[in-house]
Amino acid sequence: MKYLHHGFTLIELMVTIAILAILAAIAIPTYTDYTARAQMAEAFAIAGGLKSPVVEYYTSYGACPETSKNTSTNGFGTTTSYSGKYVEAARVGVDSMKYCSIWVKMRSTGVAKGIAGKILNLELRKDNNLGSFAWGCISNASQKYLPSSCEGGKSLNNANGGF
Repeated sequence: MKYLHHGFTLIELMVTIAILAILAAIAIPTYTDYTARAQMAEAFAIAGGLKSPVVEYYTSYGACPETSKNTSTNGFGTTTSYSGKYVEAARVGVDSMKYCSIWVKMRSTGVAKGIAGKILNLELRKDNNLGSFAWGCISNASQKYLPSSCEGGKSLNNANGGF
C-alpha cells in the first residue's frame, strides 16, 4: 500500500512561524513610527493654519499676538480653540528667545507613545536686512517623528508655551 502525504511536517510549520515572527519584528516598529508621524502631522496642520494670521498680525501691529491675552480683540481665540484628535491645544505668544512662536501640544493619551505630551514650537524669525520672515521649528519629540526641517529632541527650556 502506498503512503499518501497529507499536511505539513513539524519542521515546515516551525520554519513558517519563524519567518512570520521575523517579518513581524520588522513591521511592527516601522508601523508604530509611521503612526506617530501621521499623528504629529496634525500638529503641523494646526500650526500651519496659524502661520499666515500670525505674520499678518505681526506685520500690522509690530507685536506678536497672544492666545492667552486680549483674545476678543486680536481674533486668535483661546488655546483650546486649536485642538484636534491628537492635539490637546495650541497657543501663540513670545518665547524665551523673544521670537513670536506657535506652540502645539500633543495629547497625553490616545496618541503614539513617542509623541504623547510632546510640544512642537514654530518660531517666527524676521530677517531685518531683507524684511522677510522664516519659520524655525524645534520640538522635544524625537527627530524620527518630525520632518527634516524641524529639530527634534531639543530641550524647550522656558519656551514650552506655558503648557
